[in-house]
Amino acid sequence: MRVLYILLILSSCVFLFCGRPENVIIKSTSEKEREEKIRYYGSIRQQENRKKIDSLDFAANPGLPPHEVMTRIRFELIDQYVSDIPPSAEKSLESLYSYLIKPARNDFERVRAIYRWITTNINYDIEASMRQEQSFIMPDDILSEKLAVCYGFSNLFQHLCQLAGLEAVIIGGWARGRTGVEKIFVDENLHAWNAVKIENGWYLVDCTWGAGIFTNEGFVKQPVDFYFLTEPRKLIYTHFPEMSKCQLLTEIVTEDEFSRFPLVRDRFFEYDIDFSENANGTIEVNGTDSLSFITPENVLLIARLKQDNQEVNGHWTLAQRRGNYYQVHFKLPEPGNFTLGIYGRKREQNNSLFSDLLWFNIKSGFSYQKSVRFPQTVESFQKRNVYLISPLQGQLVSGQSWFFKIRAPEALRVAAVNNDEWTFLNENSGNWEGNVVLKPGKLVLYANYVVGNRFEGLVVYEVK
Repeated sequence: MRVLYILLILSSCVFLFCGRPENVIIKSTSEKEREEKIRYYGSIRQQENRKKIDSLDFAANPGLPPHEVMTRIRFELIDQYVSDIPPSAEKSLESLYSYLIKPARNDFERVRAIYRWITTNINYDIEASMRQEQSFIMPDDILSEKLAVCYGFSNLFQHLCQLAGLEAVIIGGWARGRTGVEKIFVDENLHAWNAVKIENGWYLVDCTWGAGIFTNEGFVKQPVDFYFLTEPRKLIYTHFPEMSKCQLLTEIVTEDEFSRFPLVRDRFFEYDIDFSENANGTIEVNGTDSLSFITPENVLLIARLKQDNQEVNGHWTLAQRRGNYYQVHFKLPEPGNFTLGIYGRKREQNNSLFSDLLWFNIKSGFSYQKSVRFPQTVESFQKRNVYLISPLQGQLVSGQSWFFKIRAPEALRVAAVNNDEWTFLNENSGNWEGNVVLKPGKLVLYANYVVGNRFEGLVVYEVK
C-alpha cells in the first residue's frame, strides 16, 4: 500500500519528489505550466531512479566501519576550504564542483566537500513546504536561489556527485523526529535522502537534516555532521525507505518495527549512547518501570515526564549511572498517557543545558497502582556518578527507622542530615549505609569528597 501511495504522491506532490532528465530544458511560461512540466519530468526522473536502485546490490558492497572512514577525511582542511569559496566558483554547477573537489585526495573527501557546501549554503524552503507549493528542485535553480526542500537537497547532492564521477541515488521514504515533541508520535512525513558509493562501498547521506532543524519559528540553519555517512543501524530509527534494500542493513527492519521505535534525536548517537536491549517506543506501566542505556563516562543523563507537552510537576523519574550503564526509573502520577524524555549533555559542558535525546510514549496499564514519587536529586548526584539503592520513594514517614544505602564513588564521608541532625553512614563494600529515625521536615544525603568539612548535597527527601 505504501508503494502505491508514494507513486501517487510523486505525480501530485511536487514539493517532495521532483526532478528532470538532464537533457530536458524547461522554459517557464506560467507557474501552472511550469508545475505541470515539473510533475511530469519529476515522475520520469523518479522512475529512472527506482530502476537504478533495483539494479544495485547494496548488501554486496557495505561501507567501511565508521572509525576507518574518519581516518580517510581531513575534516578541518576540507571544511575550511569549502567555507572560503569565492563567489566566482558558485556561478555554475560545473565551476562549483570543480572548486569543491580540487583539494580532495580521495572520494571520501570529495563527498565531504559536496555535503559541507550544501548543508552550509542551501536553506530549507519552509514556506513552500508548509503551503505544499512548488519549490526549487532543479540543480541550477537551487544554486541560484539557495532554497530547496528535501528532494531538491537530494537532487543537488546526486548531481554534484555525478559531476565528480561518483555514483549516487535518491532514496524516497518516510522520516520522523525533526519536529517538536508534540508531533513525534503522529504519522511520519514523506522525505528524500541519498545513498552514495565511495570506493566500492555504499553510504547514507541526508543533506536536508544535515542543514538545520525545524522549530516553532521555522527552519533554523544549524549544520550537523551526524547525517554525513550515517551508519545504517542508526539512521533506521528516523528514516524508513520505501524500498527496503535502501536500509543498507543485513537484517531488514519492517514497517511495523519502525513504527514501534522510540523517537531518537541525532545527539543520542552523537554522544555514543546505545540501547542495552531492544527499545519499544510505547511502554505500558502499572507501577515503577525502568530503561537502561549504554552510556560513555563523559555523558550525563536526566529524564523528565510530560503530559500534553507540559512537564509534570514532581519527581517522577530517577536517572542514575551504574558502571557503563544509565538506568532511568519512572512512574506515573495518575492513569493516562504521557511522554518520557531522556536528556543529556557532556560532562565537561558545565554550564550547558541538557538536550533532549530520546522520547517514549508511556501509558498506564490495566492494573495501574498509584505510586509515590522519587526523591529529588541535585547536580552533584549526576556529576559524581552516585547510585541510590534505598529508599527510592521521595516521601518518608517520620517516627520510623529508615535504612539508607547509596553508592558514592570517591566519597570520603556520607551523612544523612535531618533537621540539622547529622548521622554519618558506614562504608560497606563500596556502599554507604545506615539507619536513621526521622523527624518531620527534610532529609538530605550529603557527601564529602575532599579533606575538610565541605559537603555536597546529593539527594533530598520529604519527611511527613
